[in-house]
Amino acid sequence: MTTSAEVPEDAGVRAAHARAREVGAAQGRRDAAAYISDRTSDGYLLRRAVSTLAMGLGLFLVGGLLGALLLNLLGRRPSLRYAQRLGDAARATIAAIGDGGDGGGDGGGDGDGDGEEGGPLAPLTEPLTQAARTVERLVDLAAPLESDRGGDLAAARCAELYTTLEALLGHLEALALQVEAWRARDHDDAVTAEITAAAEALTARVEEAA
Repeated sequence: MTTSAEVPEDAGVRAAHARAREVGAAQGRRDAAAYISDRTSDGYLLRRAVSTLAMGLGLFLVGGLLGALLLNLLGRRPSLRYAQRLGDAARATIAAIGDGGDGGGDGGGDGDGDGEEGGPLAPLTEPLTQAARTVERLVDLAAPLESDRGGDLAAARCAELYTTLEALLGHLEALALQVEAWRARDHDDAVTAEITAAAEALTARVEEAA
């Protein structure tokens, strides 16, 4: 039989149990929320890391592809007939140097061509002739190589011929400017010595290109 003193004690126990259950439930919810939050945060970080890695890899591949295309474009040889254009320019420059029909400057004298026999530019006649022949030979050598797009050896040889033609053309263009200066001067011993030295230099350049 239950006494009146036991009733308050049972009620207190039940209240304590209820309070304990409420506290436990609240703590469980907090623990569950923290766990979910941690897992969600970890998942987000993982997804972001994977996404960043994938994006970086994609950019790397695209960059590599673009870089390869750019190197291919930069390494492409000049267009066909580049040697012919160099040859045409060299021949036109040689013709301009030898065209002295107006008698030149104050020392032009009788109006004979500067490059004719006995003229002030006569020392240049033979080197210019040899230069023209060398230009023709270099162009003839380069022409078939320009059409051979598949061989590395052909490309290297063609590039070498281009370089030789460009160097010879540059020498001729510089000489043409000097000739204009000589034609504007009296044809004295100093000019004659300069022309002779220029003829020797052109001969050496042609022999180097041959």
